[in-house]
Amino acid sequence: MKVSSIDHSHTVFSAFPGLLAWNSERSRAFWNTAHQNHQRMKTRTSWIAATCTILTAVTADASITLNFGAISNSLFGTSGNLTQQYPSAAPGINVTMTAATPFLSGNPANNGSVLGDIRVNAANSTSVNLTVALWDASIGNGYVSPYSPGGSYSWAFGFFDIDGGAGTYDVVTVYTAGTYTVTSATALVISTGSGVSFSGIASAEIPGQGGITTLSLAQANVAAIYTVSNASSLNFDYTVGVSGTPVANGRNLLVDGNDLMEKLSPYGPVTVAFVPEPSGAFLAILGIGWLGLRRRR
Repeated sequence: MKVSSIDHSHTVFSAFPGLLAWNSERSRAFWNTAHQNHQRMKTRTSWIAATCTILTAVTADASITLNFGAISNSLFGTSGNLTQQYPSAAPGINVTMTAATPFLSGNPANNGSVLGDIRVNAANSTSVNLTVALWDASIGNGYVSPYSPGGSYSWAFGFFDIDGGAGTYDVVTVYTAGTYTVTSATALVISTGSGVSFSGIASAEIPGQGGITTLSLAQANVAAIYTVSNASSLNFDYTVGVSGTPVANGRNLLVDGNDLMEKLSPYGPVTVAFVPEPSGAFLAILGIGWLGLRRRR
């Protein structure tokens, strides 16, 4: 038994080096595979991180600030002079304001811009439809290709001095989908439908016709900031209403190019989304189509 035991032990120990070698090869192969998988994972992780960074850069919402300079154009609004150009309103961007039809001004010399803000003057009981458009300044003459940066962007129009007094008042009605911001104690009368309207009928006369560099509480309460995203134009009506016996002929609408939001911030701004309601004609067409579909069935 002793000899047998010794022989058996000798056999086991003789085979052990081979067993170790075999295990060593398997271990080396296992760790090599694990290392390769780790490297592949690092590569994939780096690629994913880089892709996410690129997507973030492309989809980041860039806010555009516009400066409309100081321009006096007494012919704006007359036949053959329905477009006012604002060159280099922002880097690489030109801007136009176009009236759909000729309109009367009470003080034509006020049309254009002042202190970097658009200014439109309209006579009493006058309404004009206006479209403000952004253009790629690098293409053609700078007014042929709508601005389209390839990523997400937004811009804001700060309508201010929407007030009343002296028997007249301002009304602005915006038809483009977006969001509007007013103070929590706004003096504007706001209504919605196919457009969102801001009326100064309930307001007294507030200074601001010559442009502003700061914003008082009274001025903030007759301002409305309208923001659009990924759209190169904004369409709105400007109307001068009459509420009594007018003392003067005409009123001024002033429009800031995006820094009014900062000036409005101390006065409790409230932001509301607006989507235009479908027009009656569109709903009628939709109804006719639905009836036709029912008849087919």
